[in-house]
Amino acid sequence: MQISAADSSFEVISWFLNQAKKDDVFLDYRKLQHLLFLSQLHYQASFPDSTLMPCVFAYGRNGYEEPSFAGIYSAGILPQVSIRLSYTTIQFLEKVWHIYSAMNASQLETLIRHRIGTPERKGQEKIIPDFKTLVEKFKSSSKMNKSSVTTEKNNSVNTTKKVMLSQNGPVMVSAWKPRKISETVSSSLG
Repeated sequence: MQISAADSSFEVISWFLNQAKKDDVFLDYRKLQHLLFLSQLHYQASFPDSTLMPCVFAYGRNGYEEPSFAGIYSAGILPQVSIRLSYTTIQFLEKVWHIYSAMNASQLETLIRHRIGTPERKGQEKIIPDFKTLVEKFKSSSKMNKSSVTTEKNNSVNTTKKVMLSQNGPVMVSAWKPRKISETVSSSLG
């Protein structure tokens, strides 16, 4: 039995919409669906005995989607829901927002595809994958990334690499290492 942090997915959707409005960030339907999916993955990876929102994600031609929101959105309805999330849940959502808000929908889709892959489907059918399996794939791919960075850190003393966002998407950056200037160059300058 799992405990849900939110009453419904619409509570989390409303929180993301309010945050996007507050930060003046464009939040389209696809990006919102990806944020919901990633939030659920992160939450279950962090708190295995609970879930962020009581919902199911189906995989179809548009990737992973929360079907209730997809149906309501396609009808042109966006309900206003009061947000009664706990302080810890809001802090969690703020972390997710901080990580992914600068990325667009296709960058998020690529990230999801690389981290957990996509299930095979035939035609127009939607597949409801086992979410625990997706969480395990998500956790194992993040452990691999952390271990490779740790190995690189152990191999060289001053090399720390991290991922940052540029205008072209995520990039690996490392500490600045100035080149040594030879004595002949420095003497000709003086």
